[in-house]
Amino acid sequence: MNSNLLVLDLSVISKGVLAVRLDEETWEYYADAYEKNKIKLYGFINNLAKEHKGKSLKEIKEIANEIKPVPKTYEFIKKIKDKGYDIALITKDYSILAEKFKKLLSVEYAFGSVPIFSNNTHTGEMKYIMDEKGILDAIESIKDNYKKIITIADDRAYKILDKISEIIVYDGKDNEIKNTSYKHVDSPNILDLLKYL
Repeated sequence: MNSNLLVLDLSVISKGVLAVRLDEETWEYYADAYEKNKIKLYGFINNLAKEHKGKSLKEIKEIANEIKPVPKTYEFIKKIKDKGYDIALITKDYSILAEKFKKLLSVEYAFGSVPIFSNNTHTGEMKYIMDEKGILDAIESIKDNYKKIITIADDRAYKILDKISEIIVYDGKDNEIKNTSYKHVDSPNILDLLKYL
């Protein structure tokens, strides 16, 4: 185990969002409401889950398997590990996608929203929602193992970590995180993040 931890928002390194591929129109509707502060993140994720009721576990896993890392992800992960960091992937999306990337990239941790299945069918309910509280709880559960924590994210939900982690905004699309004093990297090349690690 290394003494440093990089908390990495999965959207920084993945070419897609599982919930979008399950139902793009519904995603857009709730994402817009969240962006305009009409609903909280918890409601955003919970409402998406309700819309996914009846989807099979097999279908969700197949869609997750179609989502690939962005270019240079493997090089990026190797360089981070060479700098002495363990990596925690974190996503507001389903944990199925986070676990896939954890295995694919051989990283230490993966956290995501956990859907409930019955007879291999999504019930529309969630066991665990990776909203701001979920994000904080996940990292709080491992933070004592590390001297230094850095978070790379593109979404305001991760501001919750700024008391326990330095935050780097990568290609921030969310106005609430764009207009912060955090370090910002706006580049299509994720290797440009390395200058801050």
